[in-house]
Amino acid sequence: MIKYIYTLFLSLIFISCGSETTSNNTNHTGYLVDAKVSGVQYECGDTKGITASNGSFAFNYSCDDIVFKIGSITLASMKISNVPSNHIFYITDITQRSNRNDTNNTSVINIIRLLQTLDDDSNPDNGIHITKSVRDNITHNITHNVSSSNINENDLKSIVQDANLTRQLVNPVRALVHFEQTLRDDNIYVDTVPPYKPYLDNTFLSTSRESIELNLYGERGTTIYLNGINTNKILDKNGKYTNFELNTSQNNNIFRDFNITLVDDSNTSHDTSKALNLHIFRDTDDIDNKDTFPPSTITINSASKIVYNDLNITDNSEDYNLSLVYKIDGQDKDLFDINSTTLSFKQNPSIGNYFINLKVSDLANHQISRDINITVN
Repeated sequence: MIKYIYTLFLSLIFISCGSETTSNNTNHTGYLVDAKVSGVQYECGDTKGITASNGSFAFNYSCDDIVFKIGSITLASMKISNVPSNHIFYITDITQRSNRNDTNNTSVINIIRLLQTLDDDSNPDNGIHITKSVRDNITHNITHNVSSSNINENDLKSIVQDANLTRQLVNPVRALVHFEQTLRDDNIYVDTVPPYKPYLDNTFLSTSRESIELNLYGERGTTIYLNGINTNKILDKNGKYTNFELNTSQNNNIFRDFNITLVDDSNTSHDTSKALNLHIFRDTDDIDNKDTFPPSTITINSASKIVYNDLNITDNSEDYNLSLVYKIDGQDKDLFDINSTTLSFKQNPSIGNYFINLKVSDLANHQISRDINITVN
């Protein structure tokens, strides 16, 4: 009986060890998340690859570390013993923070700034994708992992430059706003930074209308304040408010200032964004000196490049350093130059007829426009 029990005990040990070995060598699926991060290289022992479009990658428990890289640089090296139970690898996880909501530290900020900067369409809200060309271009060697607190701003800039991307590093607050929103979407509460400064998809310097409508962008779910007053308007789930209205009826031929801030619901000292300050001129006057506009037919000699040199268009907005806009359209537009006084050919013209449309406008869209037929003898 004793011999039987001993034999059974050894058998159980063998089965247990065999089961553990099988489990350690079994591949599991993890997900790399700032937003879903695709195009990042990963290594876990002999298991290697590139994160997929949904951020997924394979790993097993037989390796000591999971390493995440982009080209020649290492983002972070994570101990296998720290793998989260749900296999979702937030940036706070791979930097081995003690809590997932420990976001506002150098290690996390370094990585999310770099990922969001290298994103192929610069829009992390629809996922972060690192292209093959970026991975191939990054051959730069830096002393430390990107997650290291020893990495400085110049190191990050050199990586972006190595990637052959002509863009600025994402602002650290803006990067954190995005990452913290990702965590909140997954029911992990965090709010360490104020909403990022709101921004527009176009620029308004002048208008002829009594009101203008803006597409306003910022941290989703935040409330819009105009000149310190709650508008009770909230940015939608995409971080956008369409057709936000500004009343410009009171500034006839003067500037008016608009101050737009975003406020979240944290009720803390940092719940208000920096202000978007708009300085808008209400231009109710038409363009002057229309008689100096070129006529509809002009004849010149082929020895001259000058077509017309008596332009003297003026506008009241110029008194406020708002310049007029000169534009040439039409089938022969590429042959001509225009400035505030002169319409001319770029090179001495050939004999023949040329057709253009000349337009002069102010920033409030008052304009003069004329089709011009130019004959060169």
